[in-house]
Amino acid sequence: MSIYQQLERVKQKLTLARDADLNFQVFGSSDHQYQVNQPIPKKEIEKFERSNNIKLPEEFRLFLTEIGNGGAGPYYGIIKINPDRSLFYLSQPCKVKRNMSDQEWTELMDKEADGDSEETIFTGMLNIGTQGCTYEMMLVLNGPYRGRIVYIDLDLTKPPFFTYESNFLDWYERWLNEVIKGYQISWFGMNMDGDEQELIHQFELSKDEERKEQVLQSMHKFPSLSAETIHFIEQQSQNNSKVIRNPSLSLLMKHNYEKAKPLLHQLITSEEEHDQLISLQYIYWYAKEHTKNWGKEIKKILTTNKNPEIKRFADYILKSDKRG
Repeated sequence: MSIYQQLERVKQKLTLARDADLNFQVFGSSDHQYQVNQPIPKKEIEKFERSNNIKLPEEFRLFLTEIGNGGAGPYYGIIKINPDRSLFYLSQPCKVKRNMSDQEWTELMDKEADGDSEETIFTGMLNIGTQGCTYEMMLVLNGPYRGRIVYIDLDLTKPPFFTYESNFLDWYERWLNEVIKGYQISWFGMNMDGDEQELIHQFELSKDEERKEQVLQSMHKFPSLSAETIHFIEQQSQNNSKVIRNPSLSLLMKHNYEKAKPLLHQLITSEEEHDQLISLQYIYWYAKEHTKNWGKEIKKILTTNKNPEIKRFADYILKSDKRG
């Protein structure tokens, strides 16, 4: 498959995505309404590249010249390139990398004399869009991760998140695919690609618990789950590892409350604070209509536990129960 075939697919899928989300229910879509700007002439792109001493990754460059200079895209859309804009930090080496630990992130910021701005921390990266608040989407322009899409927080409270795709067009086309399929993608790009069967297959192939957890978290994008997947999730909810058990329970709570109840009862009556907190969070997030069933257990937790986070969620639930 050539890159030009992919570009043609993307053009067609923009129309399909717009038809699939006529009321603009997908986060950010009411801003761009699945419309792209006119493509930018190649000479204008070359001007931008010369003035910034960079070469844009081919997939992004072709998107700008063949599809549109910004417009429709994940979250609030893709930012339009201004060929007259010169940004000194774009040509500087990219400093971030995949899977940075909190310690590595802190060390990087400490290393920078002015380590509190986009210009000093996020060099070698082009801002291509916003997710709202302080969250931005960046395109890596150089180094081993050239072409990758990275999500950053300008508050600098956490390390950057590298999306799973190797280039802009693959990331962009996956967004279109998930809109067309009606997936729940408020946090598009944070989850892994694949349908139910593909994700289960990845789970079974992996020997790494963190990877398995990512697979389970990624299943939250599905508006519903098949009976076979529900059965699979129910099996994983019996896992002795909390890394597997907890995200499995959250999925059961979301898609099949009756099957989740026995494990939820185990957690809410547990002596462990972590289990109690998880149970309260899942009730508040996924089962507000069932809060009356858990009033006795919640009140008992409040008499024996002073953890402020536990008290916060318990209060949320009891207050919503009274309003109901």
